[in-house]
Amino acid sequence: YYEQEGYRMYEKLFTPVKIGSLTIKNRFAMAPMGPLGLSDSEGGFNQRGIDYYVERAKGGTGLIITGVTFSDCEVEKPSMPNCPNSTYNPVHFIRTGREMTERVHAYGSKIFLMMSGGFGRVTIPTNLGEFPPVAPSEIPHRWLDKTCRALTAEEIAREWVRCTYGCNREILDCMLPMLLSSWETYEKYTSPLGIGWMVNPSHHYGPNVDGYEYDRWGTYHYSDCRGMGVDRTMSGTGYVSQYNEPNCSMYEDIKTCPEELLLFFHHVPYTYRLKTGKTLIQHIYDSHFEGAMQAQNMLLNFDSLKHILPPGAFERIHTRLKVQADHAKEWRDRINTYYFRISGIPDEKGRTIY
Repeated sequence: YYEQEGYRMYEKLFTPVKIGSLTIKNRFAMAPMGPLGLSDSEGGFNQRGIDYYVERAKGGTGLIITGVTFSDCEVEKPSMPNCPNSTYNPVHFIRTGREMTERVHAYGSKIFLMMSGGFGRVTIPTNLGEFPPVAPSEIPHRWLDKTCRALTAEEIAREWVRCTYGCNREILDCMLPMLLSSWETYEKYTSPLGIGWMVNPSHHYGPNVDGYEYDRWGTYHYSDCRGMGVDRTMSGTGYVSQYNEPNCSMYEDIKTCPEELLLFFHHVPYTYRLKTGKTLIQHIYDSHFEGAMQAQNMLLNFDSLKHILPPGAFERIHTRLKVQADHAKEWRDRINTYYFRISGIPDEKGRTIY
């Protein structure tokens, strides 16, 4: 009868299968489904949730995958009770999860957790409670007439460190400042105030102030003995006219142009004083010395993780930080030397510039 009905077509469903080193007794798997109502106020599995999954094991299911279990309660704050949450009360979560796992194993079944960092803009309204929805940027929530709170750079960096290297406090304290300051450090020891493109032609790697300055692609910094920067205002190339108001007027006026873009939009004398009170040329000197020092400090600080990180990971990162520190010194010396020689203005702090 079974052969006539095509039973043998499904014979493999009842045979074991391996996932890595784990053996599943058959090929019946329960896909993850919404776990609302299966968790208690502390983020653990309630009795209803435990019984729910145990009944599936009792019925012969080889692999059970739970509904979503949150792994975060800092960035996207949950209104409890909610979905199970492994970090809301870790001890309680482990206790209830262990009871559920042991009872599932008693029937020869295996159980996996479906983990999630959060739902973001599609968070179910009942999950939110008094807390705002969270998303990578300020975008409308899918279901509610609300705008999501944008994630901060620190929140993203913090979660990345935890997910990649675990929750060790020493690792977090070392890597988080590195991630948050690396862009500013790189900008300091390379090209100042939005000028950009002082690199070797073709491969764009390493410092070369005039690498593209007389290239067919155009002129990028217009440095001479009096000043530097490209005049892209209405009296210059007119490039600024491509921006809508109020940005066009903001970039047009040297007094309102953001200083991180100053040399992209204006040709500025070396003696021009920035909002810090420094002259342009002194800012160039200072920022390149600071950037090179910060790159060196990143390397020194990272050395503290030598016996904490896995050896392979430590060596890979350490090698790259060493390369960065060496290149930062090269950038510092090449840029500062170029502008000292072309301007003839010495460093106020008397540091070595060749």
